[in-house]
Amino acid sequence: MLVIASATFAFAACASLWVAPRALGSGAPEAYATFHDGSRFGIVLFTVAWTLWSAACVTLVLVNLTRSDAWARGGRHRSISLAGSALMTYGLIGTASWMPYLQVDLAMEHVIPWQQRESGASALFHVVWVTSACAMIAALALGAAGAAIDRAIGKAPLLTA
Repeated sequence: MLVIASATFAFAACASLWVAPRALGSGAPEAYATFHDGSRFGIVLFTVAWTLWSAACVTLVLVNLTRSDAWARGGRHRSISLAGSALMTYGLIGTASWMPYLQVDLAMEHVIPWQQRESGASALFHVVWVTSACAMIAALALGAAGAAIDRAIGKAPLLTA
């Protein structure tokens, strides 16, 4: 779960923070140097808030996973629980990446209006955001499907040690 969370965080951070260099047509240091000090502070502040949110989400998903009886039941319960937790982790971290993205976009607006920016610069962020939202929906659907299977077939018995 931590590997998925770390990979998601890195991918979403790259997607949201590299929008400015791509849109402004320069390297990262040059792009961020053109922003006002308050804009850079806002980007850092929202990135820290997103990092804290991501850590809290991962902690909650892991706590939920350890409290679940899926490990004791094994089989399909464990698989559904792991898949749903992985999808929810990706979804929660990825959709929240709008925080640094929004700050970067606002900072860029002071440098160059959105109409004059390179088109498609934020396409990678949009992919991250849409797939993250879809992952959350898929996690909820997977949980509902697992519950329906349990009602139809019956819960697997607890494994004995």
